[in-house]
Amino acid sequence: MIGFEISFKDEKIIAAETGSTFLILTRVKVKDRDELDISVSGSSYDLDFRSFWGQWNLKEGDKLEIRVIETDDATEPIKRYSNIEEEKKVWEAKLWSFRNLQKRLVEKGLIKDENG
Repeated sequence: MIGFEISFKDEKIIAAETGSTFLILTRVKVKDRDELDISVSGSSYDLDFRSFWGQWNLKEGDKLEIRVIETDDATEPIKRYSNIEEEKKVWEAKLWSFRNLQKRLVEKGLIKDENG
């Protein structure tokens, strides 16, 4: 698969995902902020997980090298997020909020308890 070999300072990573791989250069200049960052991430083909290799703040004079390469091996991401697990957690939190609100409304007599 095609990937990116990224060299920055003393670090070298190979970022390649079976879905999408993202190299994002961000420039922010607002009020007191004047920053340049690079972030490296990816997602699987069916979007069931996201990978994160890192984010670095770039300073004037920094040398950043990016090469496009053919590779069978990628550097293991420092974090892999399961979109399915995150979605499950969101629904669990919404259910908890619903039940909590339902209990408070029953206690105030504004709605009837489903069970009784």
